[in-house]
Amino acid sequence: MIKVIILGAAGRMGSSIARIASEDSQIRITGLVEKKGHPMIGANLYGCEISNELLDVINKGDCLIDFTSPDSLREHIDIAKENERAMVIGTTGLSKDQMAHMKRASKHIPILYSSNMSFGMNVIFKILPQISKLLSSFDLEIIEAHHKHKLDSPSGTAKRLYEILAESRGYDIERAAVHGRNGKKKKEDNEIGVMSLRVGDVVGDHTIIFGGSGERIELTHRATSRDVFAYGAIRAAKFIVHKEPKLYSILDLL
Repeated sequence: MIKVIILGAAGRMGSSIARIASEDSQIRITGLVEKKGHPMIGANLYGCEISNELLDVINKGDCLIDFTSPDSLREHIDIAKENERAMVIGTTGLSKDQMAHMKRASKHIPILYSSNMSFGMNVIFKILPQISKLLSSFDLEIIEAHHKHKLDSPSGTAKRLYEILAESRGYDIERAAVHGRNGKKKKEDNEIGVMSLRVGDVVGDHTIIFGGSGERIELTHRATSRDVFAYGAIRAAKFIVHKEPKLYSILDLL
């Protein structure tokens, strides 16, 4: 039995993770945490009272599952490190400094981080470099769509797709991305368009376009339910809880 603490438990992802976790015979929810002032503080879900302090429940869990915000993540990582707890992190929109902080902490505790917890997208992460190299003469573009309430653009998944493609082509990661186009300027050979749409209640769509002379290949992943990410997070918790300190990904699990 793996005891998990879910951070951001009343949010879109947190509530999905809590529901999926409650149905898993190998998982026991021992802590639910939300930010101070949230209207769900004090409510009882799945046998736990939602707390506004991670420190109040940190000793009850083996693993923390974090789908909160970049601003909250640093504190959560520090508490997990101090108490030697494993972490599954799906929070996106992280800065370079926040990523570096997570990597430093992973020298002391096991952390599994992924911008996308779905197995399908992680398979795309795996095969994308090979496809990009085989289609080295093709232009590259990325289009992503999410619900209108999503705060970060482009999505963490789109950023990861861009990084993989830019690295596979030897492009300058800091300069090759183009976000939106306006005016009179042709596409350069060493640039990758990364376009974001925010519409309705879209869970998450990502399309990588390879455009050649007289042909086009489009590789699309569509998440139709947040449950796909929740199942990935729960499976990640089972994987990470007994691992040595290191920064892991869903690819390590696969």
